[in-house]
Amino acid sequence: MTANGPYWLPGSPPQPKSPWPRRVGMLVLVTLLAAASIVAGSLIGRSGVQLNEALEPVPPKPSASASDREWEEYVSGAALAALNRQSTALLGGDEQGWLALYDSDDADLVDRMTERYENLRALEVTNWTYELDGKADARAGGGTERAFDIDLIVGYCFGASDPAVCEPTDVVIPTEWEVTDAGLFITEVDESASNQAGPRPFEISDLAVKSGPRVLVAAPPQYENRLDQALEVAEAAAENADTYAHWDRVDRYVVFLAGEDEFAEWYGTGDIGPNVVGFALPLGTIDDNGDWKQTGIEVVMHVERLGNREEFESTMRHEFGHVVTLLGTGDVEPQPEDWFLNEGIAEYIDHGDQPVSNYPRLSNVQDYLSSIRWDGELVAPTSADDGLAGSGKYGLAYLAVRYMIDTYTIDKFYQFFEAVARDGEEAAASSETVFGESWPNILAKIEDYVKTTV
Repeated sequence: MTANGPYWLPGSPPQPKSPWPRRVGMLVLVTLLAAASIVAGSLIGRSGVQLNEALEPVPPKPSASASDREWEEYVSGAALAALNRQSTALLGGDEQGWLALYDSDDADLVDRMTERYENLRALEVTNWTYELDGKADARAGGGTERAFDIDLIVGYCFGASDPAVCEPTDVVIPTEWEVTDAGLFITEVDESASNQAGPRPFEISDLAVKSGPRVLVAAPPQYENRLDQALEVAEAAAENADTYAHWDRVDRYVVFLAGEDEFAEWYGTGDIGPNVVGFALPLGTIDDNGDWKQTGIEVVMHVERLGNREEFESTMRHEFGHVVTLLGTGDVEPQPEDWFLNEGIAEYIDHGDQPVSNYPRLSNVQDYLSSIRWDGELVAPTSADDGLAGSGKYGLAYLAVRYMIDTYTIDKFYQFFEAVARDGEEAAASSETVFGESWPNILAKIEDYVKTTV
């Protein structure tokens, strides 16, 4: 994250509700599809648009007197079959096939889902998968007309060069369904919750998109005129960040340009401070072992707070530094050193090709240290910091990382960063293993280096 007074966003990325419902949803689909091979069916929504029954025939309905549990089993499987048709329609560019599952009597719902379709297509969606987070939950009705709540785990990839190997990023989206004599259809789609890092931009904003070889840049209509410049800056930042791809190569960088409203609404971050101009948000999925894994990092830039082009370029380079160094990490125990290792390497990726004397925050570090009695401790920024304190702390993080890289080589720093920031190991043990020195000794040397440098 970068800012005119940078701010460290603490905490691990949000996780889907549970790893277990995914397997339940998959199991229901498999078993019901096996049963459906006996009796083929089709679903017709209120719009009268018939879904493509050749893909996955729908199992027969229970009787009107069947229990809620029987109906929930049926609707769980039937919904997955219909959703898989819808996914195929989205990826194939079939707008009517995408809309066929929604209640056509609800003009607002249809308009919102039309916008979502257009957003996803513009974002070059290459993977769009559905699983159920649990089963359909009956909430109203009886006989053959019933209503259900279904939480959907949606997995997506944008602009993947090889969709077959892309690991989708998940988000749980609550939906409401009805089943009547006319068929099964969706009557409401809610926004993903803040504990899902939601809502995501494609859920609530009309987006314009520009695409380059390495980057997708999207913005709401009022910032569409910034897209050409943003893409040019982002492609250059991607070329720079790619040289630091020590772990996973980023398949495609994804950037969203935001204003005040979008910055407050997207991803459920809320008020993260008036000085923040950009952040990189890790997103992920639950793997087959039930562990959270980071599969994507989306970058948000506050275009109204960014100054000249130089600041725009620097912020983009910094945020892409987070993407290239944190992509693919798991759900590890946060360490106290995480903040300065993460922010320091991002600053290094932005400025490491320059002499330390040219680092633009040096004067901020000097002024900040002059305002406090610094004891060598690298204290994380907070939202209460003013611009000087925030920039000074980021400068200290850069100088700490710069010292370790210049003293021990970047390969040794990568080993240390992997152990502490990516794997959650303690700095004390990792320092002895990687550098052959105690961590307090290295921190003391960093303190001397900072005082000598500034």
